[in-house]
Amino acid sequence: MTLNLPRLAVAPKAASVHLTPSVEPLQEKIYQDLTRLFIRGDLLPGDEFSTRALARQFGVSQMPVREAMTRLASSGLFEIRSRRKIIIPSLTQSERAELYDCRLYLESMAAKNLTLPIERARIIQLYQPLERLRRAAMDQEFSDYLVAEYDFYHCLYSFGQSRLLLGLIEQLALKSAPYRRLALKKERLRESAEAEAEIYDSLTRQSAAVFISRHQNRLTERLSASLKSTD
Repeated sequence: MTLNLPRLAVAPKAASVHLTPSVEPLQEKIYQDLTRLFIRGDLLPGDEFSTRALARQFGVSQMPVREAMTRLASSGLFEIRSRRKIIIPSLTQSERAELYDCRLYLESMAAKNLTLPIERARIIQLYQPLERLRRAAMDQEFSDYLVAEYDFYHCLYSFGQSRLLLGLIEQLALKSAPYRRLALKKERLRESAEAEAEIYDSLTRQSAAVFISRHQNRLTERLSASLKSTD
């Protein structure tokens, strides 16, 4: 399988991992590029490839690719069968249901942890991913839509200032990303984008009750479409 590595105008914030002295810059770049493929929905359940093929496409040796893959495999995003075979695992219906419950709980908690009123300068940070979401919806650009959607909620949940909770949410969002891509084909993107616009509007109006209600409704819709579909 040949993986195309698209250039994004705005890199997903969730793929921006804080570097530590033990992480080499090249490995980190490969890690972020691979994470980006998940966010865009370019990797789907059952896809197979090899570290050699990835290294060739990235134009690097296999070592940094293996190291980045090991990091992602530890989160269950890949299954490394051998040096020549890496697979995107398919989740069972039971695993998808468990993932649904975990994400619903954690993301509901993240929303409820936000303390309104929120400074207007911080709320405006949501406007840029929201506009990208709307443009992608109008153009029917599924990959761009997924990146903007991911950025929108990453920015929103970061207002709660809990790095642990945000990290858990991002890890589970990546694990369910292939299923989000499959579900998105069935959605009316413009209507979906307007649901995020209503969440943004409730924040600008500093209405906690309306925000929680709209966020919960949209969260349930997104997760149900992605993880509870039997198709």
